[in-house]
Amino acid sequence: GVRTALLALIAQSLPRQAETLSCLALDDEDWRVQLQGVENLQAATPTKSAVDALIPALSLTRPLVQGRIVDLLQDWTGVQYRTRSDWARWWKENRDKAPLEKGRGKAGTLGDTVATHNGLRVESDHVAFLMDISTGMDDDAANGKQKRALALEELAKTLASLPESVSFSVFVYSTEVEAWNDKPVPVTKKNAKYALRFVERARSKGWKNIWGALQAVLADPTLDTVFLLSSGEPEVGDYVHHNRVVDHLVDRNRFRKLVVHSVVYSDYEWYQDQLRYISKGTGGSFIAIE
Repeated sequence: GVRTALLALIAQSLPRQAETLSCLALDDEDWRVQLQGVENLQAATPTKSAVDALIPALSLTRPLVQGRIVDLLQDWTGVQYRTRSDWARWWKENRDKAPLEKGRGKAGTLGDTVATHNGLRVESDHVAFLMDISTGMDDDAANGKQKRALALEELAKTLASLPESVSFSVFVYSTEVEAWNDKPVPVTKKNAKYALRFVERARSKGWKNIWGALQAVLADPTLDTVFLLSSGEPEVGDYVHHNRVVDHLVDRNRFRKLVVHSVVYSDYEWYQDQLRYISKGTGGSFIAIE
């Protein structure tokens, strides 16, 4: 984590070495350092030497980092390839003549077939689900079904569509936070069954301590992606409301690089904004379920 935070300062402190050190980071043993290397290159001027390092890294790192690399390559080249083999073949044929410029292409995705959670893509192999069990989840959604029942159904669909190569954790939270497992485990049918039972049996209670829930995920550096489900705004905890939650989350993320996708079960714009800004601060996505 410290190496990740230091690497983020390279462009300012050692500008002449920034590209070289960022490219070396792509081969680091820690995914956080790899991701920071990609982010450094995103902010820099496109170069062929950077592409030389980015393409091999597609086979060396996690789906989260792979996705950022693909986005970067597509943005610089205007080419919409996704796999390492396609990029390597194209680059070998076009390195000498391919123009590189930011904004040449629209950022894409790793593939067309991927699991989703409430419509948000799960492009991670180390993912956590933060399930709101506050009393607000006992209310009905616009379709007449209880919000908590809808959330459980969606989690079941997501876990059923993830391969066993993905490791996952599940937390329930209200005023307090409780973890189903001590560390991420493979998405097997057995593990999915027990995780869903854990969420289903958790008793609805209390208010939403969203900062406390995020802290539980931040404590595990193997997790790179979290889906934060909430019935509304943060209500209790060390930090409440999006401005303070986001400020402290971004500060911690200098070391952590966690991506937070948010799902809010509410049609109230203020509640939606609270979760939208939390995700925006980490580069995550947001969706509202009314």
